[in-house]
Amino acid sequence: MPEAPFRPLECVIGGSILRVEYCDITTLHVDVMVSSDDIDLSMGGGVSDALLRAGGEAVWHEAKVHAPIKLGDIAITTAGRLHSKKIFHAAVLDYAKRHLTTIDLIRNVTNKCLRVCDASGFRSIAFPALATGAAGLSPERCAVAMMIQTATYLSSSTNIELVVVALYSRIGLPKDVIHRFYSQVSDFIELTQRLESLTTALDNLEKLYRQLKHDETANITALSRESLRRYRSSWEKSISQREPKDFMQEQAWRSYREEIEPDLYRISDLYKRQEWLENFRYQRERFQIWDEYKEYRSAALLEIILIRKKNITDLELELAKKGFDIHINRQLEHQKEELSKLEDELNKLQGDK
Repeated sequence: MPEAPFRPLECVIGGSILRVEYCDITTLHVDVMVSSDDIDLSMGGGVSDALLRAGGEAVWHEAKVHAPIKLGDIAITTAGRLHSKKIFHAAVLDYAKRHLTTIDLIRNVTNKCLRVCDASGFRSIAFPALATGAAGLSPERCAVAMMIQTATYLSSSTNIELVVVALYSRIGLPKDVIHRFYSQVSDFIELTQRLESLTTALDNLEKLYRQLKHDETANITALSRESLRRYRSSWEKSISQREPKDFMQEQAWRSYREEIEPDLYRISDLYKRQEWLENFRYQRERFQIWDEYKEYRSAALLEIILIRKKNITDLELELAKKGFDIHINRQLEHQKEELSKLEDELNKLQGDK
């Protein structure tokens, strides 16, 4: 296998792992492998052909029993010689109606594969970049569709433990597809991981504040948590509606950064409520939850710190491209000041025994 052109990406959503990596899907050890195919299940090229070659004739014969299937449906067959239990053949292309291969179709197919995998008792599933070969769907739109649907599904109650998106160069696949797919996924996974961890920490903090009967602070925490969730939902909806030419990551991130800034500041500012906090510290032996507070608060601070560092890196890159810009300079100074305050608080919390 050729050297990977990019590092693997991984995040935890709910209790499940979502991983994107450069690898040949046929070499994976997973319960289910997904094939990207046409409605006739011809397995004539790309990942479907690779699965056929690695799985053997039994895969072909069983697939033909099901064909043809409706666009958007899946057919389940043996995995043959593959290190898997089943192949889910996803029909994402009708050669007579190419215009029907859309982002909504990919979202529906992704959801159907996850739902059937879960209902069948399987714990791991691997996808290719659906419909980016012969079907011709833009890799940006495919990436968005698959990531949003997978993140949504894993956020609910599920027994699936691992979802892998396997990207690999194959004959007939345009050279830039993998890079374009990966570029879109990298920011999505980073944002999703940060916000997933931050909202979890805020959930825990709110419960602790309620326990301490400090409802005002609990309400502020809950407000910020719900606000971040709304922004995430709005952001996902926005990027799912973009045209391929409109996928400019730095602009998307800049807009998102500005939207969540008030909530990040509000969460950071909670520590300045010294009067009740000092009282809390004084009574911590009676409450016996100071360690819990430090754990949850530290978790929230760590995620905000990582977001701040991402902001600083992006602003520095933007400044390098544009040259001196007073607006960018001011944002950069603000981000660095906030980062310094957050790191000071985190160091104090971690040093407080």
